[in-house]
Amino acid sequence: MTKRIILSLAMIALTIAGVTSATVAYFSDTAISTGNTFTMGTVEVEHIDGLPFLFENMIPGEQKESEIIIVENTGSMPIDLYVGQKATSGTGDFKDVVDYAINEVLGNGTFVKTWINWQHVSFLFSTWNKVGENIPTGEFRYYKVYVKPLDTMENEHQGDSAITDVFIHAVQAGYSAPSTEPWIYTP
Repeated sequence: MTKRIILSLAMIALTIAGVTSATVAYFSDTAISTGNTFTMGTVEVEHIDGLPFLFENMIPGEQKESEIIIVENTGSMPIDLYVGQKATSGTGDFKDVVDYAINEVLGNGTFVKTWINWQHVSFLFSTWNKVGENIPTGEFRYYKVYVKPLDTMENEHQGDSAITDVFIHAVQAGYSAPSTEPWIYTP
């Protein structure tokens, strides 16, 4: 019996404690910060010098190189750079008879890195070629483009010319180029 009384008293004490703690007040405060601003970053690139290309009097087997092409990240976040090309006019189709390469250089033309080793120029039309990675805001990159008509180029290309648009496409660092091929790309 004593056990039952002690158990009953314990149950009553627990019930009172639960009710009491549920009604106990406490202090609190909330701080408010007004005028918070959220601004999206920008991806912007500008080519400063070296374009458009002018490769004249090309001879089969002879390499030509561009002037130094200067590109600046004028946006507010790091970028990756891609290059592509689109034919606009002309009499020649050089995509299978001219090779190209793209090197990153210093402002004085000293070699830094090969981004694109020799391949058919058709890849500039069908594929976005990565030429820069994680370029910080306000920084410049310098490039040289090399072209070489194949030694096996046929006589039919004598006097032909081609005019193209070159796209320098910037994306937020770590992201990929457009899914549309450069030759049908419209910015």
